[in-house]
Amino acid sequence: MLSLPGEPTEHIGQAPLVRMPDRAEELRLLLSVIFLHEFLEDLRGRPELAILLEIATKYQASRVRQRAIAMLSLEFPSTLADYDALRSDSEPARQTVCKDEIHFWALTTATIKAARRSHAEQLLPTAYLRAASRSMPDILAHQHALESAELNVLLVGREKVAQLARQEAFYSAFNPPGCGECEWVWRELRNHIEVSANYFDPFYVAAVDSWHRWKADSNCFCIPTHQDHQRKREFTWGEVPAAFGLPDWDKLLEDNS
Repeated sequence: MLSLPGEPTEHIGQAPLVRMPDRAEELRLLLSVIFLHEFLEDLRGRPELAILLEIATKYQASRVRQRAIAMLSLEFPSTLADYDALRSDSEPARQTVCKDEIHFWALTTATIKAARRSHAEQLLPTAYLRAASRSMPDILAHQHALESAELNVLLVGREKVAQLARQEAFYSAFNPPGCGECEWVWRELRNHIEVSANYFDPFYVAAVDSWHRWKADSNCFCIPTHQDHQRKREFTWGEVPAAFGLPDWDKLLEDNS
């Protein structure tokens, strides 16, 4: 990174001066992470992480790049279990720290752009998914932050995931086994679908928290239905990358390891 590109033509005293094409804040960010290891922890949930990913990739700072991807993966994980934990009230230590709207959109749109340019595509499915799970007015209010091609991927993928979820993950909500003990859970799930007629989150977190309670009740004869519901959620998760025009999870993780 710091080798001179030929014989320097400018000096400050006896020291060669190399003019960098990057913005000062980008280089300051990279150098801060290199020399102050704890600095990276303060960046969680902030769009500066995406900037760090790009600048570290550009200068082949591989360790910084890996750490930036690991931090971004906390917000945009590649497994359903981690995605559930991100939003589950039962695991507050792993919840997202990026909760307010301004930081959410800044981080998400910056990550989408940086992941493309930095060959960190394993971050893209969940970044798109989290953006797609917002309402259409919310998405359109922030469309200026994405290029038209990326916005098109987001909107088309949003409809594909919604259609797949209606076919798979939420089928059980309308065909419950009739257990009085669990009826409130299915009613909650159906209500979520009905009030989100245009689009609903296929990985609705309330269902996950309820799932932990279901498993604890070994006497409930709804268990097979609950397990089937979870299998359908996992199947839907596996189809998320394809919905946004990306290779499957295994390929993404293999190519970007």
